[in-house]
Amino acid sequence: MGEGQVTAGVRGGPSSGLPPLFRTLAALVVLDALVGLWLALHTRDGLALFLTPQLPALGVGGLMWGFLPEEPKKRFGVWLDGQLSRRALLWGIIGLGTAAVVASLFFSTVVLHSIDPSATVVVQAVRGTRERPDTIQLREAAAIRLNRLTSPQYHHVMTPPFGRQLWFYTGTHVSTRDWTLRPWLPLVLQYPDDFEPMVTVAVLPDESVLPRLSRRDAVLRVSDPVTEELLAAATLDRHSFLIAFGDPLGMDDDVRARWRRWLEALSQDTGFVNPMMARWAAATPIPAARPLRVGETLLWEVVDGAAKVLHRDTLALKHAVQDLHLVF
Repeated sequence: MGEGQVTAGVRGGPSSGLPPLFRTLAALVVLDALVGLWLALHTRDGLALFLTPQLPALGVGGLMWGFLPEEPKKRFGVWLDGQLSRRALLWGIIGLGTAAVVASLFFSTVVLHSIDPSATVVVQAVRGTRERPDTIQLREAAAIRLNRLTSPQYHHVMTPPFGRQLWFYTGTHVSTRDWTLRPWLPLVLQYPDDFEPMVTVAVLPDESVLPRLSRRDAVLRVSDPVTEELLAAATLDRHSFLIAFGDPLGMDDDVRARWRRWLEALSQDTGFVNPMMARWAAATPIPAARPLRVGETLLWEVVDGAAKVLHRDTLALKHAVQDLHLVF
């Protein structure tokens, strides 16, 4: 037999290709690695819990293996080789891995970190876009409680393979933009770094319009000047209003001091200032259709019962509590 024939016989003999035992072991290693990777990305302690029973088992098993006689080792090796060489086991592992990968395409995770250790907030995770919130999605929003003891928080979300759009808000802040959550890629957000303050608009009627407002036939309409979307509307009365998405911000000492300075610039008479301060403090909340943010400009108008426009103007949002002095 020539040299070329010998070479060809070796290449084409039973030893060619990966033995079934190693194919099965390789499939197990790949499945184990994928599970570990997903747990590391999408859970806080899942990877540690996953590896905790494996590492001691391998260590104890390796230690005991060294003390066993050769004959039991050989018998066990033959038995294990036979089990791992079964095609049914290999295809079962491949099927289980495929099912796990397919299932993972329909889940992802939002990871929320609190930068401020003293902050305790409830973050609402809402499907859709913050510019046009859906009332049903708002009711179904997931509440994620965040504080120094629970940070980071892992919130699992069912999502289609092509991703899902989410936005987030708290009582005072809204996410800086809409986010797309994709399978296998957790969305990591920092609070409050990835959020911006929401604005509460304080509608403060001037003394000159109080007689007109007592008729309760004037309606305030606030809209987006670009899209013309109506953001808030209410029948005006002799007291003030607070327009906000969610709960209005509280009127702190700085806001009240600003109101007092405004009134005292009109008159130093406490008989005028104090009653007006009391009137402005008795505010009625008006829900806004979407979050109002610093830097925006809103269009507001007052119309009467016949839909005649009594006054129209714009309002630039510069503060967390933005004053709208109602004069028309």
